[in-house]
Amino acid sequence: MDNQGRKTYTLWDVYPHADLVTYPSTYEGFGNAFVEAVYFRRPIVVNEYAIFEADIKPKGFDVVAISGFLTEENVERTRRVITDPAYAAEMAETNYMLGWRYLSHEVLEEKLEQLLVNYYGA
Repeated sequence: MDNQGRKTYTLWDVYPHADLVTYPSTYEGFGNAFVEAVYFRRPIVVNEYAIFEADIKPKGFDVVAISGFLTEENVERTRRVITDPAYAAEMAETNYMLGWRYLSHEVLEEKLEQLLVNYYGA
């Protein structure tokens, strides 16, 4: 609520209602919007920026990938995401499971523990 009692909204209010998330950046860090879209089980259209190419793409996420410009294939695949709910759900669920495997808090905890053990010893 704002100071006048009106509801304020965040992106977290919007994600559950999105048919897909477009992420056409040419330069990004790791990409919180990407992780948020995965978390909310939303299909993703993403430009293949450098960190996506190096750190995210090799993990096998199922996205509509744009390499700097749109192709007819990108447009057709995006159209299918919007018009075929089963296809969109399958894409989003695949990404969610990959997110769980590679991006979850449990994975972070395990990797941090390994780093600390390597540094300080058991």
